[in-house]
Amino acid sequence: MDINPSVQLDINRWNRVISYKPLNNDGKEVLKDINLKNKDIEEAIDKVVEQSIKKKYINDSYKIYSNTNKKIRITIYSKKEIKLNLVKAEQKISQKLHFA
Repeated sequence: MDINPSVQLDINRWNRVISYKPLNNDGKEVLKDINLKNKDIEEAIDKVVEQSIKKKYINDSYKIYSNTNKKIRITIYSKKEIKLNLVKAEQKISQKLHFA
């Protein structure tokens, strides 16, 4: 998931987080207060977004997959199918941003 902060979530075949790490200092700040281990991928994304809003890294000016500088990008690298409903994830993130 690429926002500033940037974090990496490693997922098993059951779509559960098996490990996670910050990819920059802001990511470190976001992850320090949450535990994502064994969370469903959608729940983990929710928690990262919630913490990013709480810590004022992102706000309602952010868009998913937009051409602006303020965007949230979810990138998936996998040899196997990942069951993530991106439309549902986008709706949940947009709703959180709208009420931030």
